Amino acid sequence: MTTTSKDRIALFIGAGFSYELGMPLVWDLTKELGDCLTGDKLRELNRGWIKQGGGVLPKIIEDFVPHLEDKNLHYEKKIEWLEDRYLDYRNPHRNEYHELLVRMTETVGGIINLRHANNIPYIMKGCELYSGFAALADAQRPLWVFSLNHDACVEALCASFDTPLYDGFPNDYVTFPSVDGSVVKFARLSMKQLEHGLVFAGDGECAVNLLKLHGSIDTFRYTDVQDWLKFRPQGSSAEDVLRETSTFEESLRVHPEFGKMNGEIACCDHDGEVQFLRRTLLSGGHKFQGVINHNAPMEVIKIMRQALDQDVGTLILIGYSGGDEHINQELRKWMDGDNDRHLVIVDPHKDTVPSVLDQWPGRVELKKERATDFFCRVGRIPRTPEQEQWRKARAFIRKQKEDGKGDIVKADFMAFMQEEYLKAGVEFATSFPPEAPVPTTEEARNMVLEHFASLGLNPVELLSRFVNDRADEDT
Repeated sequence: MTTTSKDRIALFIGAGFSYELGMPLVWDLTKELGDCLTGDKLRELNRGWIKQGGGVLPKIIEDFVPHLEDKNLHYEKKIEWLEDRYLDYRNPHRNEYHELLVRMTETVGGIINLRHANNIPYIMKGCELYSGFAALADAQRPLWVFSLNHDACVEALCASFDTPLYDGFPNDYVTFPSVDGSVVKFARLSMKQLEHGLVFAGDGECAVNLLKLHGSIDTFRYTDVQDWLKFRPQGSSAEDVLRETSTFEESLRVHPEFGKMNGEIACCDHDGEVQFLRRTLLSGGHKFQGVINHNAPMEVIKIMRQALDQDVGTLILIGYSGGDEHINQELRKWMDGDNDRHLVIVDPHKDTVPSVLDQWPGRVELKKERATDFFCRVGRIPRTPEQEQWRKARAFIRKQKEDGKGDIVKADFMAFMQEEYLKAGVEFATSFPPEAPVPTTEEARNMVLEHFASLGLNPVELLSRFVNDRADEDT
């Protein structure tokens, strides 16, 4: 065992990293899945799939529905249940369970994709709270980020702060015709390139090296010789990244005979021939165990291992709870390989280090803070008062929505604003001396606005006051 001291920091991120940008945690996603895919909805969908030549036997659906609707199982455990049925080689219907687990995984990807499409302004505003992320990239030169997430939040952050991003894909491109007459562009990575080294930023370059371990909504396996494609937005802003990533599938010319099939997109190339883009999202309980064929390349684990062993001394885990055993094995190997290596766990909800990661006394540290708080601290970039107001308001409103109280809070806030403005308006009107000349409409409007501003009655200030009266200290 070596004892070489190393000081480079790298990030290992799970769902908690993207939470403050609007992405769901595991139980949030499970709830959304349950809302959109009930037992009755699944039965209805299966009848449609059967008419299209696919689907599964109704008894397979009935076998799965109790687990689908079990509120004590999060979505990965539901998918793992399907995987176990598929891996039972005595089961004559194992391939039908496989079809169902692929459809479930595809639905998870669809939920994440909608989070991008429906929350672009929210995500972009949230990027402002991650300024320390860019500062950390500048300090590390480059910053390695190993991600379990399927979303495009790291890509959006890098675009927001003009930080160069390397995802391993070379400048080798494939295009497909778009329905509007333009093209949809992908970077292509071959198996040979994957085995011989990916394209990442070298020492001294202010950049982020991003390695996605569990696939992504914008990455596909392509061709039978195992190439991989990653969508490339035409624009370079954070808004472009989010908008184009969430909508590019709608631009592809889907093949009329095959369309969007189970876990893949059948699209037309420039010659009109069908090409299959196979989704890479990994979920369930058997990731990279060699028992289920995945479209995400297993080689990414080896690449992560090499990058960690090279010069990383501190690995910061943000939003990872220790729930993936294949990841825990890699963390154990890395920590056991050098006594100078350290783990830092960033999680606002944990009081103790998870038992699976509490094996190295004095070398594992728990930081009970949010991702954005962590980046502010390590980046030495304090929030402005307005940013803190927005952060607290975002956290409060999102929690209310997740608790099913979104409409109630919205109505309360509108009533609160109306009351505040009405109170201020009465005070303003009664403050006028009787002999004052009657102002013009424009003059009256400006005077009212100035009076409201002097009382702090602007939307941000009102929202802050509303939240501060209702939020708890942990918001």
